[in-house]
Amino acid sequence: ELELTPLSGEDVKSVIRNGLEAANAMQSTPVKITEDALDLIVGFSEGYPHFVQQFGYSSYSLDKDNLIDHQDVTDAALSKGGAFDLIGDRYYKDMYFNKIKKDAYRQVLQIMSEKWNEWISKDDIRSKFRGNKTTLDNAIRVLADRNIILRKPGKRGEYRLQWAGFAFWIKYFTKGFSISIPSVVKPDEIMRHCLDQAFEFYASMEKA
Repeated sequence: ELELTPLSGEDVKSVIRNGLEAANAMQSTPVKITEDALDLIVGFSEGYPHFVQQFGYSSYSLDKDNLIDHQDVTDAALSKGGAFDLIGDRYYKDMYFNKIKKDAYRQVLQIMSEKWNEWISKDDIRSKFRGNKTTLDNAIRVLADRNIILRKPGKRGEYRLQWAGFAFWIKYFTKGFSISIPSVVKPDEIMRHCLDQAFEFYASMEKA
């Protein structure tokens, strides 16, 4: 479950920078990160702390020249065993495979994923759904009741996925998607520890 409130873009960048600074203090060769790489981590993570940590771990792990750039973050996000894959294993697989048992319900999620996490009307879903009205009605009700999709406040018949990352994972990682780059190695434990410490510091400041 994703219970923490998303961080702002600047807070995400601050956490990554602080974690990197702490990791650099323990190593002889410092690692830097470009602004566009930070922007990409903000976008991919949607601000969720657990996601920020994973994209940070994976990008740091994949870097080979001590400069984490846009390409490093992209490769770390999309590769087999990379950030999206690991996040999917931890958060999305249970929602997609275990919380729902019917393929018709997954079909609704597949249709909705084409709109990422934007609002989509029930009529639009119905136009692409391969099944009868009763099955569709049941699917939407169950998915909404289980908080896998969200109902639009104040407007009946419109829904969306909670996270763009969930849509991305449905579109690609449920279909055997991977790109032709080496699998990401296990994230560096120094960076993992330092990012954990940075998040603890951020949380303590929020409570102060």
